[in-house]
Amino acid sequence: MASSSYIAPQISYSFINLLLILTSLQLLSSTQSKSCLTTSSSKVIISGNSTIFSENRTFVLGFFNTNNESKWYLGIWYASIPTPTYVWVANRETPLISLESSSLEIDAGKLTVKDNRDSRCDVVWESADPNIDSEGDVKLLEDGDLVVVDARGVTVWRSFDFPADTFLPGMNLTVGQMLTCWKSSNDPAPGKYSLRLRPPDYGEVELLYGGDRTYWTSGKWTGNISPVYRR
Repeated sequence: MASSSYIAPQISYSFINLLLILTSLQLLSSTQSKSCLTTSSSKVIISGNSTIFSENRTFVLGFFNTNNESKWYLGIWYASIPTPTYVWVANRETPLISLESSSLEIDAGKLTVKDNRDSRCDVVWESADPNIDSEGDVKLLEDGDLVVVDARGVTVWRSFDFPADTFLPGMNLTVGQMLTCWKSSNDPAPGKYSLRLRPPDYGEVELLYGGDRTYWTSGKWTGNISPVYRR
């Protein structure tokens, strides 16, 4: 009986130790899998303070912050204007914390903005999945359009289809698209004012407050703009 009461706590401690070991192995495996995802078949387009220019250096793609804040965004801006003028922002609502660990990557035509701090793989923004077999290539065009092309040179994704707050020449505002202002001059998160084609006929432009309150419409297009104000 004495022997039996002595062995019982040893078995209990051994069982607890086994659970701790298995838990540690599971966590390690999970961490390694996440790390592998960042280096599998993906290709880094830019990282840190690297940039991509359009052919004639009209526009530049890179990571930026505003007012020296520790929040970083992937965006497109005019390259030759002294005061930064941003025309498109990817991760408007999910800023990155560190420039050094920020990257834009492509995998099978899908773009992702990642935070790689401490060997992590946090995706803060991603484009729609074009589902192509090839890796795809990224180009910044002279009109400010960021495009992904497949092996045949066919465009499978473009930033013009997902506008932020700026309407550039060459853009087409279509059903379901909306231009939305910045929350403030230092915060590119979506603000309260937006512009879209007015449903259900989509034959006029309207300005919205708060996403659903119309305060201006262009009226039906007749060749002349006749504003109608809503209060």
